[in-house]
Amino acid sequence: MRPSPFGKLLLGIAKSAVLVVAVLSCGLAGFSQNPTPEFLQLMKLANQRYQAGDLDGAIANYQQAVKLDPNSGAAYSSLGSALLDKGDFKGSAAAFEAAVALAEKPRAARPGSTVAARPDPLPLALALNNLALAYYQAHRYDDAR
Repeated sequence: MRPSPFGKLLLGIAKSAVLVVAVLSCGLAGFSQNPTPEFLQLMKLANQRYQAGDLDGAIANYQQAVKLDPNSGAAYSSLGSALLDKGDFKGSAAAFEAAVALAEKPRAARPGSTVAARPDPLPLALALNNLALAYYQAHRYDDAR
């Protein structure tokens, strides 16, 4: 299946929204329970580099952040966004797949409860949206559905 002109227009709109989605996911339960100051500093620096157009620097910082906190969906989602902008569709899909897997995990039980809370649907929806965009860019149209 080939993309239609309308699909190309939507892709352009979606690409411009990838950074916004990554930033939103960072603020919405995308971090682990207790992120370290070093992790937070790396994410801040990476976001600054990304916004300044330094994709290589942002990618390096996001990769370091993922190593520091492999349970951070925000780090994976942000890494995926930077890789997507760089044109590394395979790498971005892998990062978004990790973000989806983390977003699907139930959250820890509330104090005094033995029942785990359901996953927050917004970070999951954002990660799935970005994953579909990465698949689309890689011409994996069936996977993007």
